[in-house]
Amino acid sequence: MMVRHPLKAIVRAAWCRPKCITAAPRGCADVAKMTPTMPDRAPKSWLSSAGWGLAILSFINLFNYLDRFLVPALFESLKRSELELSDTELGLLMSSFLAVYTLSAPFFGALGDRKARPRLIAFGVGCWSLATTLSGLAGSFAALLAARATVGIGEAAYGTIAPSLLSDYFPAARRGRWAQPVRPSSRSCRCCRRS
Repeated sequence: MMVRHPLKAIVRAAWCRPKCITAAPRGCADVAKMTPTMPDRAPKSWLSSAGWGLAILSFINLFNYLDRFLVPALFESLKRSELELSDTELGLLMSSFLAVYTLSAPFFGALGDRKARPRLIAFGVGCWSLATTLSGLAGSFAALLAARATVGIGEAAYGTIAPSLLSDYFPAARRGRWAQPVRPSSRSCRCCRRS
């Protein structure tokens, strides 16, 4: 059987079996043997599914940082609101978030090694979205404090599991380059916060 595109067969062979890294000369018996067993369609590219995963995680990460710095951006408004929060209470809002985030991150990291990571990330995003909504509806300092602490649980679930999920999506040789789009979303939030 004649191989129509020997280069495609070599690339597929190298991708499917890492032992076949070197290019074989045209008409090589190994390439001819592999052609009948290969599917008619090209295998699904790792980039298409990993690219979607990267885009979704980058989008979630953007909202992660927006939500994290939402309360500090509203400090002056919260002081003049019906809650009339003091500087100490405003400081406690961020401290409670950080304390809960710090205490729950190792728990979610260990859980991410044993359970389905996308489900844990979905739980984290749902938890902090609900807590952010409850923060906006809080009628007292205690309710706002509890809601902001709960945001720490949700963000800890995402923050500890997302990097390992990215490492599942990308091969080790390409991981560093493809993980970078997650970081600009956090940098853009920091730039917005400074202005």
